Parts: sequence; C-alpha cells; structure tokens
Amino acid sequence: MPEFIRAIGIYYRSELNAIKKSGVQLQPVYEAFSNAWESIIERFSKEKLRHGKIRMEFHYTMGLFQDDAENQTAALDKIIIIDNGVGINPASYNRLLTLRDNSKSASNKGTGRIQFAHYFDETTFDSMYSIDEHHGKHIIMTLSKKEAFLNNNAILRKELEEDVTDWQPYTKVTLNRVLDEKKDGNFFSAMSLENIVFELKHHFLARLCESRINLPTIELVRFEDILLIDKLLSL
Repeated sequence: MPEFIRAIGIYYRSELNAIKKSGVQLQPVYEAFSNAWESIIERFSKEKLRHGKIRMEFHYTMGLFQDDAENQTAALDKIIIIDNGVGINPASYNRLLTLRDNSKSASNKGTGRIQFAHYFDETTFDSMYSIDEHHGKHIIMTLSKKEAFLNNNAILRKELEEDVTDWQPYTKVTLNRVLDEKKDGNFFSAMSLENIVFELKHHFLARLCESRINLPTIELVRFEDILLIDKLLSL
C-alpha cells in the first residue's frame, strides 16, 4: 500500500515557502542529470565513468490551433532521466528523505528535490539497487507538493518496496506535467534537443572537461505523441 513519508521536526508548507522556486527553468533537469552522474560514479568510480549511461527523454504531445499542420504546437508531457548507476540505495534514500542534507558535498544544499516539486505536478523515482550478491531491492516513490501530500506533512510517498532476485541497478526519474503551463510550459515547448545540449554543456562545463576522455554514454531523445522524432548521442 502507498505510504506517505511524514517529516519529523519540519513543516513542509513552511519549507516550500522558504525554498524558493529557481528562476532557472532547466534546474530540475540539471538536478536529475547531476544525481544520475553521481550515482554512476558511486557504482563505477571516476576512473570507470565510461561504463555509465544516462538517457534523457523529452516527451511532448501535439496540439492544433487550427486544422493546419504548420500551426502544431508541442506541449511538454514529461521528462524521463534514466541512469545505470548504483540506484537509490539506503544512503541515497536517507539523503532523499532529509531536507537540506549536504552530505554529498559542502556546496550541495540538499534542496534540489524541492525544485522538482516547484516545477512539476509529480516526480516519480523508480529504482533498483543491490543488497548483496544474490538480493536486490526495487523501490518506487512519488514526490509532489499536492494537498494530499502536504496534508500529511510529506512531499514523498512510497508506492512500492520489494525484494528482487533478478535485477540490474538503475534509477528512472520521471518529471510529470509542468505546473506553470503558460510560462514554463512555453519555455520547454520552444526548446530543441540542440538547445538543451548547449545548456547542459554550459552548466556542467567543468565536470565534462574534467572527464572528457572518460565520459559516460549520454543520450537525449525527443518524442512527440509517442513517436521518436529526434536523437542526440553524447555531449
């Protein structure tokens, strides 16, 4: 059964007001990409980063202002980021639960997940990780600031947690339904994969340069009404 993960010692309505929505509209994408990158390092190490894979899917639905194909507009439905890193293991899970956790680094404020909630109606985390050589764990959680969550003083709800014996570590993050359809929705509608790659390169320039001879496989794809429209490999 789904279970709200209630906060202890904090009040989420106040925290959501205190941690403002970023003015950088790609911030949720940056956060998901950074988490995927760090998960890959945790699994493979910096020296073997090339074994990592990050796939970013941008899913759009098409609409018509008129009965004219030239007037079609693309509305963002969801963004999916998949990596083959270590998965949401107990350490990652505890960081996800602890607001303002900066155990990753001194510069990490531990509030990135709040940007998911500020920008998207729901964010789903679907992940598997290894317990030992023969056992793994599969976990699914939903993050949101909808009333059903805040009424339980929560922004996370555990949908599933099960033991598995056939698994490969991964994390799949799905950002569902942009909240501000006019402002942020229009921003994403206007973004091509080339635009997104440019912004990712600019934002993560130091990280990419440091690992330029050992980069993971990075794939960006665009879907329109479930049809694959465009694909870019690597940054």
